[in-house]
Amino acid sequence: ITKIAKDNQIHVIEDAAQGVCADYKGKSLGTVGHLGTFSFHETKNLISGEGGALLINDREFAERAEIIREKGTNRSKFFRGQVDKYTWVDIGSSYLASELVAAFLFAQLEESERIGDARRATAGFSAQVPASVAVEASAQRVEQSRREGFERGRLEGHERGYAEGEQAARRDSAEQLAAQCEALSRLLEALSDPLAAEREALKPLLTELVSRICREVCQRELLADNRCIESIVSQALAALPFGEDPLQIDINPADLSVLESLATAGDGRWPLRADKRLQRGDCRVVSSHSQVDFFTDSRLQDIVSQTFSLGER
Repeated sequence: ITKIAKDNQIHVIEDAAQGVCADYKGKSLGTVGHLGTFSFHETKNLISGEGGALLINDREFAERAEIIREKGTNRSKFFRGQVDKYTWVDIGSSYLASELVAAFLFAQLEESERIGDARRATAGFSAQVPASVAVEASAQRVEQSRREGFERGRLEGHERGYAEGEQAARRDSAEQLAAQCEALSRLLEALSDPLAAEREALKPLLTELVSRICREVCQRELLADNRCIESIVSQALAALPFGEDPLQIDINPADLSVLESLATAGDGRWPLRADKRLQRGDCRVVSSHSQVDFFTDSRLQDIVSQTFSLGER
């Protein structure tokens, strides 16, 4: 390489990253090219965490390397008294190691020979291991890794399979429960449908029966207690909108005779009028804007409806 570079006037930059204190054909590594570089990264033989070194093997590059190292200034010349002040003259950066890093590296440089011997001893031991032993050891490691992987996969598969099986069992159980509930619902509907039909068939008859009984009870109350009609009229008046006064109160003639015989209703405070079209216990109240029909049949219908709603519950 150096001959080709010399013949063609090409500069050689030697990468001797791990070649500290090593040589090749009697020549120290890092001094073969015009420039040589060492690395002190943590993966190298001698370390400082980060950083490296530049070896100048041609005086042509010494001055500029010094300026670049000093952030692009001629500060080193100023310290040597070659200039009265320093200034920026080229590109550069901060390539100087800190004192702590330099001390950490310097201690290893002092022990570089011992460090090299230890590494060579380790390399020699590795070289002395027979190939068959190395192959067997490698095969054992492969087999161990295969077994560990198989066992890990078996355990993970078992756990995953157990979880999936439990989910499937829950899903099947929920589906079976839903099917049983549906079957039970259909059975209940089949049992209740005939009863419902019979109940619907009996409802008109029961309605008529309850209505007759209630009407008979009302009529007997009217005959037994004269004040029943007074209570009916009072309830009809209470149904008027707030603030409206009755202009006319229509009742059955027989009920009117009963009311006129009462001291409270016969004093003229109610505008009573006989209406033969109304049944005993009926009452109609007319005001300037409203009319309230408080009839026995409507009240009986309410009673019947409430009776059947209680039975359905």
